[in-house]
Amino acid sequence: MDADGNDTYLPVLRGDSPPFDIEAALRLARDPRFEAALADPGDPVAGSGERDEGGTWWPQDPARSVPELVAEAAKEYGIGEDAAVLHLMLLAMPDPTDSNTARWTQWSPARLRAARAELAATELVVEAKRTRADRSLFLPGGWTDLTRPTLPLERWKLPLFGDLAAGEHTPLGVVVPVEPAADLYRRAWQRVRDGDAPCFEELRMPRGRRR
Repeated sequence: MDADGNDTYLPVLRGDSPPFDIEAALRLARDPRFEAALADPGDPVAGSGERDEGGTWWPQDPARSVPELVAEAAKEYGIGEDAAVLHLMLLAMPDPTDSNTARWTQWSPARLRAARAELAATELVVEAKRTRADRSLFLPGGWTDLTRPTLPLERWKLPLFGDLAAGEHTPLGVVVPVEPAADLYRRAWQRVRDGDAPCFEELRMPRGRRR
């Protein structure tokens, strides 16, 4: 196995078959981004006073890991920063369930309801009920119903998680960030900056023959 986690013998063993799950695991184990994701995130960018009770905090909260993106998103869409926080979570996180967003932000139920209501009133999201989603707000566009125990998620997010871009198979049996949350937020927001924001695909109907 080389320094990047590639085993020269495994491709020979599998022939023309898709890569073994163990190949993805080996590459991930040697990936510096994954090592950084597992490391101590340090203090919140917004300041050491932004830690939760007990001195911990969740990097999945963009208000503390990428506050500059929260401010930029709020300004771009004309929404409050709380609504921008939820929007960024929907953009980048594979599991922004209602319970997870509450855990990551440590907001009160009333504050969460207000932020969700503000975001739901925009065209940035759609409000719906979807099986196993455990949330009510979604990015517009296609939906991927992955097998249990992996939560389903929006198709727009698939390229953010490597091997999922080519299909719906999850080599590791779970979809999780394999880089620091701040880096994942920056990649997702850069796609928006580049004009690749989530949207419904245009339905193209074949033209009928002229009579």
